[in-house]
Amino acid sequence: MRRRVVVTGVGAITPLGLSASETWNNALKGKSGVGKITLFELGECPVHIAAEVKGYDVTRPLPAPLTPLPGSPALTHAASTKDARKMGRFIHFALGAGFEAYSDSGLDSLRSKISPERIGCNIGVG
Repeated sequence: MRRRVVVTGVGAITPLGLSASETWNNALKGKSGVGKITLFELGECPVHIAAEVKGYDVTRPLPAPLTPLPGSPALTHAASTKDARKMGRFIHFALGAGFEAYSDSGLDSLRSKISPERIGCNIGVG
């Protein structure tokens, strides 16, 4: 018996955009995410260009609050300021892209009808 995998939602935080649609639209326009390094002091580093993600804030409000589990408050932010300080920057991107993909999927309204074991997430970081 073959098992099927269905991609229901997509999310992305990249040097081309802070969402999957912004990234795709900028790629179609031929824009580049490469530029002068601004996020840290270069010191003696001979490299001065990179593809940085600029302007992303994991503590910003989510576009749409997620339905809470019974007895829990609605989730309105990917991370609090306190929690964000404890995480690596790549985790901020994973949270943002993950919440975007979940929101894009439309699964929030079906969460009580789908077994959690049937939902997964594939994350790529480079």
